[in-house]
Amino acid sequence: MKISQLECFMEAADCLSFTEAASKLNISQPALSRQIASLEEELGYPLFLRIKQRVFLSEAGKAYLGGVKKLFREYRDLVAEVDRIHGSGSRVLKIGYLEDRSLHPSCSDAIAAMSEKYPDVSIKMEACRLKELLEKIGEKRIDIGFTLEFDLGLYPDIESKSIEKTKNYLAIPRSHPKADRKDLTLADFADETFVTIDPGESADIVSRLTESCREAGFVPNLKYAPTLRELVLWVEAGLGISGLDKGCFLYNNPRFKFLTLPEIHPFDSVVVWNRDNLTETGASFLNAVLSGTGKSSAQ
Repeated sequence: MKISQLECFMEAADCLSFTEAASKLNISQPALSRQIASLEEELGYPLFLRIKQRVFLSEAGKAYLGGVKKLFREYRDLVAEVDRIHGSGSRVLKIGYLEDRSLHPSCSDAIAAMSEKYPDVSIKMEACRLKELLEKIGEKRIDIGFTLEFDLGLYPDIESKSIEKTKNYLAIPRSHPKADRKDLTLADFADETFVTIDPGESADIVSRLTESCREAGFVPNLKYAPTLRELVLWVEAGLGISGLDKGCFLYNNPRFKFLTLPEIHPFDSVVVWNRDNLTETGASFLNAVLSGTGKSSAQ
């Protein structure tokens, strides 16, 4: 059964004339007759009674006509709803990123490419805390997010792709007495206060730092900052040392030194989205992001 057959049937049923119906549909009368005959053959009963040069709906045809018209109304409503969803989903793209961190180059490049290719798309940017970003992706309030790999297992609806293996360092003041020593390990800082994120914001980050310290042979003295922003500010204020990467604003501060230590492990910078909230525009943006990630690597 084809849409064209149903359209021919409905027009012929309304006109009760194959010739007039064919004219309205802008097809030949024999073509319309073939469509209806094929439909009747498929159904197994006549829809029209043919008497000399005139046609009438059979009882089955009358019942069939009511059902087909209802089907077409529902189909038009469905198409209108899909068009509405497609239109609203394609005009605005909401992108989340971590507060006080520089945008990953693949994000900046993808935004530029999208702006050029889809000038009608409005791109909204929102700075978020670590946990907040994942929650907003999960609640479909942000379409695409740029974050770190931590705590993703807590959000089963969130998909992620790595965009860079990010090197992690131990950030200490350049004035620290050990700043210029060679061959340092994490154990050399066992008596220091380590500033890390509050477990309520990211239990994963706390767990990984604690494991690194245990790997080095000691239990760390931890000081918990409520957000990544305050964590960096506390380190800058001299309240402790911390594992940080080049994405934080402190990385370019000449008063600090970022040490490469064997126990401070790299992690993935990731792009995330909700699998149930990916629009065509979002998919195009993701493709632009992932096509550019080969240019990035840990430094």
